[in-house]
Amino acid sequence: YLSIGTIEKERPWYNKYKAYGLKKLEDWPNEVYANVVQKPWRDFLIERARQLKTKGFDGWWLDNLDVYEYYKSTKMFIACNLLLKQIKKLDGYVMVNGGSEFFDYSLDNNYDVSMVNGVTQEEVFSLITSYKGNGKFSKQKKVDKDFYEKLLRKLRKKGLDIFLLEYTRSDALKAEIKKWAKENN
Repeated sequence: YLSIGTIEKERPWYNKYKAYGLKKLEDWPNEVYANVVQKPWRDFLIERARQLKTKGFDGWWLDNLDVYEYYKSTKMFIACNLLLKQIKKLDGYVMVNGGSEFFDYSLDNNYDVSMVNGVTQEEVFSLITSYKGNGKFSKQKKVDKDFYEKLLRKLRKKGLDIFLLEYTRSDALKAEIKKWAKENN
């Protein structure tokens, strides 16, 4: 696990890199979005990925690529793209959590997406409506569900592994999710 798009207060490196923080995440008070455009932050992440590799891990689950969604700019896109390519060069499996708008932009503009092996997409079918207590869940809005489904099919056609991360207690929704996953390999 390596959060590439946020700086987390619990991490020992927080004080060193907090200057590269942007704004707090809405539901995660101990995290701020990271300014991936800043080269020292990217250099740190590459070094951290390298350290994890030497510990025997065969890949990385990179979280919070959705920083691009909240800070859309050409500079942010290029910085995120470059970071992913540099981590991929470390010769391991690269799984990204989220980043739907980053990948949507990549595909729409004919950028290569092979710098990752797979994408985990949360809340394609389900939706977290509250993080309090045991959490409250509902179905995802149709417009968002349709967007995610279309994007994930495109990424699958490009050879990426796709993983869904859903939150529900509904047996009917669980069955719908399983059916879609099976139909889309």
